[in-house]
Amino acid sequence: RRDVSTGEPHQGGTLPAGDVGAKEDVTDRERLFASRFKSFDHLLQVLKFKHQCRILHETTLPLPKVGRSKQHLLENGSQRAIKAVRLRYKLIDAVLLEVDTSDGIKMLSTKIIFNSDTRDWIEYFTLIRKGVVAKSISWPNELLDGLFGDNCHIGINHPKHQGAEAGNIPVESIESWAQRFVQALV
Repeated sequence: RRDVSTGEPHQGGTLPAGDVGAKEDVTDRERLFASRFKSFDHLLQVLKFKHQCRILHETTLPLPKVGRSKQHLLENGSQRAIKAVRLRYKLIDAVLLEVDTSDGIKMLSTKIIFNSDTRDWIEYFTLIRKGVVAKSISWPNELLDGLFGDNCHIGINHPKHQGAEAGNIPVESIESWAQRFVQALV
């Protein structure tokens, strides 16, 4: 066993620097995709602070390439992403899914999924990510029916306004958007 330093290097250090490789830095990925989810993140803050929702877990992942489809890419060629947020409102747990449509190619509602067991979520999220881009950018509703049940997922439309297709939702519209989520959760 060899001792290494995990801190920042400095002139008086006596231990060699340790390199912790092979681990993906989730914070880098979150930062990379953050600008694409600004309005959605603002919605989450309203749900958290105004409606007392508890954010239990957040994940942002790129959408995979499926067959010859190019739907997993934005118009500029960079990777399209999807964000999943597990939250709790009173006694209800739900997962909110938001797809990056920052290129304005397609409008896609935010999906709320109920009855999603955390034990199977990684496998289900992989299937959902593939389903979103399999043909065109759309929710794989038949898949969601099979995984969670016919009445266990709904879409909440984004507020309509100029620039909405690119995810640029004005602050004043986010309150009503949050209210629609809360109504769907009860």
